[in-house]
Amino acid sequence: INGNLIQSGGVLVVNGGKLVVLGDYRIQSYTADAAGQITGYGAGGGYLLMANALDSVVVNGQFVTQSSTATNGAYLSAGVLEVKGDFTQKNAPGNGPYAFFAAGTHKVVLSGAGLQTVSFDDAGLSHFNILENTNASSAGVVFATPFNATTYLSDGNKISSIAVSTMNWTLAGNDIVSGDLLLTGPTLDLNGHTLTVNGNIIQSGGALNVNGEPYPTRYEPEAMSVIPMRYEPELRVWVDHFPHGDRHGRDPSANNFSTPVIFGWHG
Repeated sequence: INGNLIQSGGVLVVNGGKLVVLGDYRIQSYTADAAGQITGYGAGGGYLLMANALDSVVVNGQFVTQSSTATNGAYLSAGVLEVKGDFTQKNAPGNGPYAFFAAGTHKVVLSGAGLQTVSFDDAGLSHFNILENTNASSAGVVFATPFNATTYLSDGNKISSIAVSTMNWTLAGNDIVSGDLLLTGPTLDLNGHTLTVNGNIIQSGGALNVNGEPYPTRYEPEAMSVIPMRYEPELRVWVDHFPHGDRHGRDPSANNFSTPVIFGWHG
């Protein structure tokens, strides 16, 4: 398809084939003026069916879904959806909060050459199954809404500031967050890997699992509290800086902290 694909209803069954959209793919209704020019988009009833391991959908523009049909994992259970633009799920009436509920072996690949923004109105209820980030640009991928993938593969590429609040994030490899990390729940599990955060870590809830045990603490360089961490030979923790020392007035340099914020295993 050399232009945009707008699906306002019905089902698009990939069935082991490959669909390439050079423009945007929108699962939305639309309004148009007397000349037939589209003036706006809204909720629709269409959905995408990917249930075959050979299913391939490549979207060179944006992918937007605003469907009132729940996918419930069965409709997005296999194949690969590759998106080079922004990825957006918008709320719709009825079963709309579950309009992008992926499961099984289904994978979404973010492969843009510039900034890509991920946004879910119903993060957690709608979510990625496997999300792979192959965007190697300096701008990278931005999560405008909380992290919501069962499995995240960064391929060494960075993401911008991110919030973990609706779904667990278990690292599948070493990851880099170029901005701030906000943790409100449920669990961020390093899973034996290294997470580098170039901004602040602010934990107001949830659990940060570094060594098989949760450490519920608030990390913020401007108001740093003591980190309740067991110092073992193979586990080290670095934090950006304590401009005022910790809450006990101790010199931060005495705690062997340096920049940037890194959590993980170091031999």
